[in-house]
Amino acid sequence: MATGIPQSLTNGQLLESLDLSHNKLQDKIPAALGKLGNLKCLNLGYNDFSGNIPPELGWICGTLIELDLSGNELSGGFPKSFKLCNSLQSLNLGNNQLSGNFLTSVISTLPSLQILQIPFNNISVPIPLSLRNCTQLQVLDLSSNAFSGEILSGLCFSSPISTSLTKLLLASNFLSGTKPSDLGNCQNLRTINLALNHLSGCIPSEVWKLPHLSDMIMWGNNFSGEIPKDICFGTSNLEKLSLAHNLFSGNIPTSVTNCKNLVWLSLSSNQLSGKIPAGIGNLQKLSVLQLSSNNLSGNIPTELGGFQSLIWLGLRSNYITGSIPSDLANQTGLVPKFTHEAEYAFLRNISRSDCRTTSRLIYCDGIRRERLEDALDLKSCPTKWASLTCRIIIFKACFQDHWGHSHFWQTFMSPTTTSLDLYLQQANSLHFQHPAMKTIQGYAESHCPLVSLSLKQTPEVPSNMRRRIIPYKLDSIWFIAPMGHYWCSDWSLHWNCYVPEKRRMVHEGF
Repeated sequence: MATGIPQSLTNGQLLESLDLSHNKLQDKIPAALGKLGNLKCLNLGYNDFSGNIPPELGWICGTLIELDLSGNELSGGFPKSFKLCNSLQSLNLGNNQLSGNFLTSVISTLPSLQILQIPFNNISVPIPLSLRNCTQLQVLDLSSNAFSGEILSGLCFSSPISTSLTKLLLASNFLSGTKPSDLGNCQNLRTINLALNHLSGCIPSEVWKLPHLSDMIMWGNNFSGEIPKDICFGTSNLEKLSLAHNLFSGNIPTSVTNCKNLVWLSLSSNQLSGKIPAGIGNLQKLSVLQLSSNNLSGNIPTELGGFQSLIWLGLRSNYITGSIPSDLANQTGLVPKFTHEAEYAFLRNISRSDCRTTSRLIYCDGIRRERLEDALDLKSCPTKWASLTCRIIIFKACFQDHWGHSHFWQTFMSPTTTSLDLYLQQANSLHFQHPAMKTIQGYAESHCPLVSLSLKQTPEVPSNMRRRIIPYKLDSIWFIAPMGHYWCSDWSLHWNCYVPEKRRMVHEGF
């Protein structure tokens, strides 16, 4: 039975838009599609097409404005026949197996290109400086390839791109060297994602001062130096700042309290010292605060109890002393903005050993699942419970209950009060993937909480918080359990729970 595009469809000479995306079409892309001389928009994304992109498809260049071939099994390069696509504004070739040097030979010759998306392919050349010829480029997404060398210095220097570029997405490649200071000339940049590369040195001050910058994702590199003391002076558009797993040192600057729109602040696994600035508690939009695995000291500021949207607070593996502020139990649980916009990974600690890189919430847009495990050295962690559920949980979450509010369960990750983690535990739209499993989505239960249980003894917990804590005598296991609307009340060393993919009761004893 034929499962490809029927030949008769190529007879629509007056057809201007053809969208066959998200089907199960197979075989090769028909070369006869090049006969559709009036086609402006062609979307064949997320099917099962394989083989090379037919050069004949470039025959429609005279009218083509949008081309989307993403999410297939296409290989080879991008045909040179597309060099004549002078009107092409949006090109998406992501999630294929493309390779070669077509960015230089073809892409750089497209004068009208505004959106270029080629993530999740096999391109292993340096990023060509000739991309500056795409003078109207607004979005450049080259994530999850094998690009090497330095970030193209000069991209934003005396180039029309300096006024057009809004998103620079280069995560999960093999880029090295320092971050070029001329990125500060791209005054309209809103998103910079350089996560999981081999970049080093200080982040140039010009980049920190970009007036429209909202997302600055730099985790998983070798950046060093101090976080500037004048961060967010003159601009407060910053929403996501992820600098985890780098070599930053010094204190957390008090000026971070000027970032009034900050939703996600991740500084974990650096060499930061000093006290936690009390003013962070005034960031009313903050949903995720990750400061684990540093050298922070002093008390937990009581001002942290003033958050309205906090769903994740990570302070473990520091030198924090004193008591836990009781106001931390009074979160109102407003629905955080970040949950609707990107993809996140939850790295479970499924052993009793100290897997320091696990038990983390990671911003993982544009990053291959397998590279998360390699980059964070998860393979060194035991996998005793790997048969029950996957070790890396990928999800796009909307943390709400039936009344539109967000709730969270809390658990502590240390045998003393010197460190703690408060974790969001409920997610309505939960996706998790593993190479050996199919994606599981949409259980009958309305709530599917992520549960963190890793305490070896009871810390001194404020009484108003105890009623919201899951059993705290369990020792180092992560699992997923659809619990409906019920709070857990079993405080013993054993707990019966559902493992969703098995759909049966299991008994965990310690």
